[in-house]
Amino acid sequence: MADSIDELTIRREAAHRSGDESVARARTGEEALEETLNDCLYHAERRARVRPLDDAEARVVDWAREAIQSRDPARLEAATYALCEHYASEIGGDFNPRMFALASWLAPGFLSLLLSATSLPRLLLEGLKREDLDRRLVIGGAVDQVARLARTGTLICTPTHASHMDSLVIGYALQRVGIARFVYGAGKNLFANPILGFFLKHLGTYKVDRLKAEQLYKRTLKNYCVATLTRGLSNIFFPGGTRSRSGAIEQELKLGLLGTGLEAYILNLKAHSERPDLFIVPTTISYHVVLETETLIDDYLRDEGQSRYIIDDDEVSRPARVAQFVTTLLNMEGQIHVRFGRALDPFGNTVDDEGRPCDPHGRVIDARRYVVGTDGHPVLDPARDRQYTRELGTAIIEALHRNNTVLSTQLTCFAIMQALAEQSGERDLYRMLRSRRVTDGLDAADIMARTERLLGVVRQKRQAGQLEASPDLDGDADRIVAAAERTLGFYHAPPPAERRGDRIYVRQPALVYYYRNRLADYGLDSPAFLEPRPRKGTRR
Repeated sequence: MADSIDELTIRREAAHRSGDESVARARTGEEALEETLNDCLYHAERRARVRPLDDAEARVVDWAREAIQSRDPARLEAATYALCEHYASEIGGDFNPRMFALASWLAPGFLSLLLSATSLPRLLLEGLKREDLDRRLVIGGAVDQVARLARTGTLICTPTHASHMDSLVIGYALQRVGIARFVYGAGKNLFANPILGFFLKHLGTYKVDRLKAEQLYKRTLKNYCVATLTRGLSNIFFPGGTRSRSGAIEQELKLGLLGTGLEAYILNLKAHSERPDLFIVPTTISYHVVLETETLIDDYLRDEGQSRYIIDDDEVSRPARVAQFVTTLLNMEGQIHVRFGRALDPFGNTVDDEGRPCDPHGRVIDARRYVVGTDGHPVLDPARDRQYTRELGTAIIEALHRNNTVLSTQLTCFAIMQALAEQSGERDLYRMLRSRRVTDGLDAADIMARTERLLGVVRQKRQAGQLEASPDLDGDADRIVAAAERTLGFYHAPPPAERRGDRIYVRQPALVYYYRNRLADYGLDSPAFLEPRPRKGTRR
């Protein structure tokens, strides 16, 4: 089915639906087309100050400007549809069945090559070996359920987002589960990387230009996603909208694209689709070290908001830094954990292995009645559907926390940051990070004791089903702290924390804070001022 999907048809449908929505809003008095087009012109002019508009966009912008000046309703509508077509063409992927097959075959090998540091000559002599990749990626959770539901409905995978590595990692994990094809949005700037751009382009990835803030663009992007879902294409949505700058698990979600699942479900019901069901799969990706840590935490601490919302120059663009990251991975086993949570329906209900929605007591319910109108037929209701999506967002956040795999680096950094807060005597994060007391060193025995206490709490929460823990937490505190120090020191220079004798010296407190934040929001004993704030512009 997926191979027969016409990308051009998806683009046309997205443009047509977006234009229809805009014209309908104008005719009901919700938003005049002049306002819609002026919003597009305003944001286009702002972007032009940063980078020149390409010829195609410049033409449709000029057309929109002329239509506004004419005040002719027909020209205003024509300009609106033209902008929608331009946006859809820019967003749309470039799916070719043969190139998709090639890229799908190469992508796991490329990731395996990256994680196993196989040399090119050895690669040519021995071929692509995926055993190293399978050993270094730990995939767990509701794997069997996800595989079963993929055969009866359409999946929306909603992973945590810490690194540009996530796209490759979650893509390979889904292939391992048995999902042959899926689509997801990637920042337009990533396509400039020749190697990464090849895989993004030919795996059918669509482009998301985060510099485009106009409502008509967002409307077209939403409708593009709806069109892929109604055609049975599984999607990956990073629900936080961007990489976590603080290192914490997403606490606030972008609900715009997330709501496309419910819209596609209702449209499927209206069309009497053979496979109307959509299943949302909360997924956590956990790393001992994160490639872009320094750039991300610096961005968070600077808190410059929208002006640095898009990071174009980070570690992923520096070959030497990527090589150093790979070297770190080589010294660890099972350093990346991907865990699939139990699937949800578009309303936030859990579903059983047959895909049937269940209430909190496990009883099967008929969720279709949530979307029927007074005439007994499915109907789109924006206000009602936004509330359902908010409830889904809450369920996803809870599931991400339940399925998060706690690692030794995170637990150790949490204990160190606790001790730093007490030793510095500060009650402000920024003053604490700059405090001279930070360089005095910490008592190693105290850090071991703190880690042991935290370990006991983590194990209790694991038994209660509130989180997961990696096998490297099965040892005692001494081993856990030593492993974390070694792992962090492999990648970061100077090491974020370094033991000398009976003291542990914190040399990069901001990085310790970043890894510590993965355990935020679990109610662990910690000063309130250390808890990371949700990024500006996000919303639950």
